[in-house]
Amino acid sequence: MKKFITILLIFCLVVPLFGGLSTEASAAVLITDVRGQIEENGLDKSIKVLKQATEDDTVLVFINSPGGSVIEMLKMIQAMEHSRARHITTIVKDVAASAGAAIAISGDEIVVSDTSILLFHLGSATNTDTGEIITFSVDMDTSKLPKLERDYLSLMVNLLKKQGKELGLTPNHIYASLHGADGLILTGTEFKRFNFYGRGLRHNTVYLGAITALIKYIERGEINEFYRM
Repeated sequence: MKKFITILLIFCLVVPLFGGLSTEASAAVLITDVRGQIEENGLDKSIKVLKQATEDDTVLVFINSPGGSVIEMLKMIQAMEHSRARHITTIVKDVAASAGAAIAISGDEIVVSDTSILLFHLGSATNTDTGEIITFSVDMDTSKLPKLERDYLSLMVNLLKKQGKELGLTPNHIYASLHGADGLILTGTEFKRFNFYGRGLRHNTVYLGAITALIKYIERGEINEFYRM
């Protein structure tokens, strides 16, 4: 009887151990990055990684980018939102500016170093007729803008207000992000002061409502490669 109890105890201890090992073995940490200027189809590799992730996987997205295409930014954010990955962590190595910053805050968690730089602003567009670059700001005279640019500006203002509030930034920070080309520039130390837990905006319905509105413009072919962040 004593021998049987000993064997039973060993069985109860060993079986869960191997079961746990088997479960862990099925999970993976997938790594991708967003580097340099974001150009047309430049994030296809990262988007593919996000689509391939399973419910057990963690995805790490390393970011060092000054920004770029609004279309690619939105495609990447949409892929992060729809990915089956259990957890997505973005890691800002040096700079996450403009579109790079928007991607950085769109995971479940954002990790920044004290010396990292994040830039939030409204972006720009190129007039396809004149070649003129329009830098968006809430201070600009919108009466001179075509309807599409006015709509885009309104959507981006709404997006920055909502993402700033959800990240815990102050009204002064949000104000700075809406005015002028320089927008809001934060060091990693400053960012962590307001977003202490490194919380990202993945699955945040308020933030995603603004993103979805922008994506509809892409689907209609109205926002093109001339829109930059």
